[in-house]
Amino acid sequence: MEGRVEETPLGPRTSAAFARYVARFPTVRDLFAGDALDLDRFLARSRTRLYAFVPDRVHYLNNEAGLGKRSEIRLPGT
Repeated sequence: MEGRVEETPLGPRTSAAFARYVARFPTVRDLFAGDALDLDRFLARSRTRLYAFVPDRVHYLNNEAGLGKRSEIRLPGT
């Protein structure tokens, strides 16, 4: 993959991704014992920002088609 890392704007998609992250890694809740855990509180308390990888090019490696056979996957908008 080739791409870039961008700061993620806050909004419904970011909040949903954070909820899925907490569901997968429930120990994050331990850092906020007794407090309601939401994205705004997490960001304020941890003094962090969220980033996302945005792919520009993606290659699929298929060794069944020949050793090292790479095919580029076309991404929407490219």
